[in-house]
Amino acid sequence: AASCWYKALNLKPEWATDLEYLKLAKTLLKYQLKKEAIACYEQALKLNPNLSQAHHNLGEIYSGEENWQEAILNYQKAIQVNPKFSWSHHSLGKAFANIQQWEKAISSYEQALQLNPETAVTYHCLGDALVNQKNLDAAITAYQKAIELQPEIWVVHHKLANIFQEKEELEPAILAYHQAIQLNPDFLWSYYSLGETLIKLQRWNEAVVAFLYAFKINQDLSNIHEKLGYALEQQSQSNLPETINYYSQIIQNPQPQKSSTIKELSIQPEAPKFYLKLGNVLRQKNLFNAAIIIYNLGLQVQQNHPEITNKLAQLENKKNQLDQELTNCQNTVNKNPKNFRHHYQLGNIFFKLQRFDKAITTYINAIQLKPEYPWFFFYSNLLNFIIKQGKLQQVLELFQNITQENQDSIWSYINLGEILTATGNLDAAIKNYQTASYNKTRQLNPSFVKNHWNLQNARGPNFIIIGAQKSGTTSLENYIAQNPHVIPAIKKETHFWYRDFNKGINWYLAHFPPIPKSENFITGEATPNYLENHQAAERIYNVFPEVKLLVILRNPIDRAFSQYHHWIRLNWEDRSFETAINSELEILRKNPEKPEGGKNYWQQPGNYIGRGIYIEFINKWLAIFPREQLLILKGEDLYEKPVETMKQVFEFLGLPEHQLSEYRKLNPGSYSSISNEMRQRLSEYFQPHNQRLEEYLETQFNWE
Repeated sequence: AASCWYKALNLKPEWATDLEYLKLAKTLLKYQLKKEAIACYEQALKLNPNLSQAHHNLGEIYSGEENWQEAILNYQKAIQVNPKFSWSHHSLGKAFANIQQWEKAISSYEQALQLNPETAVTYHCLGDALVNQKNLDAAITAYQKAIELQPEIWVVHHKLANIFQEKEELEPAILAYHQAIQLNPDFLWSYYSLGETLIKLQRWNEAVVAFLYAFKINQDLSNIHEKLGYALEQQSQSNLPETINYYSQIIQNPQPQKSSTIKELSIQPEAPKFYLKLGNVLRQKNLFNAAIIIYNLGLQVQQNHPEITNKLAQLENKKNQLDQELTNCQNTVNKNPKNFRHHYQLGNIFFKLQRFDKAITTYINAIQLKPEYPWFFFYSNLLNFIIKQGKLQQVLELFQNITQENQDSIWSYINLGEILTATGNLDAAIKNYQTASYNKTRQLNPSFVKNHWNLQNARGPNFIIIGAQKSGTTSLENYIAQNPHVIPAIKKETHFWYRDFNKGINWYLAHFPPIPKSENFITGEATPNYLENHQAAERIYNVFPEVKLLVILRNPIDRAFSQYHHWIRLNWEDRSFETAINSELEILRKNPEKPEGGKNYWQQPGNYIGRGIYIEFINKWLAIFPREQLLILKGEDLYEKPVETMKQVFEFLGLPEHQLSEYRKLNPGSYSSISNEMRQRLSEYFQPHNQRLEEYLETQFNWE
C-alpha cells in the first residue's frame, strides 16, 4: 500500500501534505525502501522547511549508510528548527564521533544532556568521546552517571574498569570488571583484563581463575595462554609441589576462593580434554611449571588418563634436564665470569624457564662484557625482549657511554642505531649508522675514506643478495666483500624492503658507504628474506630498477634442516624436526592448494617446507626484473667449486676476478644428520617442485 501511495504521489505530489509525506516515509523505512523514504522526506521539507522531524530522520538514514557529512548537515538543520529536541543533539554527537571530531561530539552530547539529563546512552557516548580525548576523569564521571541511570549496561562497567586500569586505580578496576562479568558472563575481555589487573597486584591465584574463564570462552587466543602461564609460573616459582596441591584441593572441593573479591568465580572441574589441550599449549610455549600444574589438574579429574600421564612424564623429564643445564651453566659462568657467551647462554636458559627477571639481568651482563658485538643482528629477538622488560633506556645509555669512550667502534654504533630506531628517533639512528659506516670503511679501505668520503654521494646498493635463507648467503656476501672494489654495508642484512620500509629511504641509505658515481667501487647487502616477499621485489624495482640481484639456492631438504637447527639455537623452536615437518606436511596434505585457510602459504615466515618451494618466488621476481639482472647460483657449488663460482659472481657484478686464500664456510650449523626416512619423505614432496624450477630456469640442480 505504501509503495502504491508513493507511486501515486510521484505522479501527483500535490495530493499529500507535509505530514502525510512524513508518515509515508516512516512506513517506507519499515520495508527498507530508503531511497523512496528520502524522496518523501525531501518532498515534506519542500512543503514545510521547518519540519524538524524530517531533517532528523534524514540524518538517521544517512547515519545508517555511514554518510556522515550528510547526516551532520541534516541533524544541524533539525537543531536549527527545533533546538530543544535532545535526540538530534545526541545523534549529531555520534556522527561527529564517527569522523573523530571529538570536541564537537562532546559539545553535542553535553547539549543533549542539558535538555535531557536522564539519558544513560548519552552519558555512555560522552564517556567514549572523553576517553578519546584522554580526559579520563571526566570520562569516569560520565560512565558512572550512565551506570546510575541504567546499571544493567555491562559494557559501561567494562569501559569504566578499563579507565581505572589505565589510571593504575586497580581495586576499583577489579570491582568494575566484576560487575561487567556479572551482567555478561560470556564476554572474554572482561575476564582477560581482570586477569591482567590482578597480575599487576601479584594476586596470582585470582588471576589464574580469571584467565581460566577466558580460556573456556576462547581456547585459541595465544595472549590468554601466555598470561595464564605467566601467573602460574610466578605462583609456583618458590614451591611447585605446593602450588599443584593448592589447585588440586580446589578441583577436589570446588568453591569460591575466600581471598578473592570476585567471589562468583571459582575453578570448576572440566573434562580431561580441557586440561590436555591447555597443558599442551603451555608446554609448547615452554611454560613448564604452568603446564605441569594443568596436567596435574587433569589427572585429578581422571586419574591415570593415559595421554595426560604420558605428556606430564615427558614434560617433567624435560624440565629436569633444563634445571640441570641451568646448574651446569651457572657453574661455567662462575668459573669464567668474563666470558660473554656463557652469560648469554645462561640468559637463554633463564628465558626458557620463564624466569624473565633473571634472563634480562644476565643478557645485560653479557652485553656489558662485550658491547662491540652484533647483538641485535645475531639475536634479533633480544632487542624486543629488552623493550618488553622495560630495560631499553638502560641499554641505550650503556651504548651511548661506550660510543663516547670508543669513537672508533663499529658494532656499538650499529647497536645504538638499532636501539634509537626502536625508539622512533630515526635521525639519531641514521647518524650512528653513518658513523659506523665511516669507521668500518676506514678500517677496510682508508684511502677510499681519505679521497672519496662524502655523505652527499649516498646512492644505495649496486647489488642485493635476496635469498634463499640458510643457503649460503653469509658466505657469498663475505666472499664478495673481500673484493677490493667492494665497499660493504655496515651489516649483512637490513630487512628494509619488506619489514622496515616505513623507516624511509634515508634510513636505508645510511647502511651503505657513500660511493661517487665516477669511482669503480660498488656496495650491496644480503637479506635472504627478500626472496619470499613479492612486495619487496616491487619496491626495489621502483627505487633501484637497475640493481643486480643474486639468489643462491640449496637443496631444499638440507635448507629446511639447517633452518630448523638455526631456529632451535634462537629459542624459536622446541619441537623435534620430525614433529615440525610432519605438522607442515599434514597441513599441505589436507589442502594442497590453499593451506592454512587460504593464506599464501609460501610466504609464511616460520615454515620449513614452504621456503624451499623456490619456483613460487623466483617466477614472481622475474615477472618484475629482467632475467639478465638476476644471477641464480647453486648453493652446493659455492663450497665444492668456490673459485669457479665466484668468478661467475664477479663477472656478473662487473668486477675483476679476485681469489681468496681461503673460502671458509661461514655461519655453519653443527648438528646430527637427517634420518634416511625423513629425507626420503621430503625428497618425494620436493621433487615435483624442483622439477618445475629446473624447467622454468632451464637449469639442472640435481638435488637428491
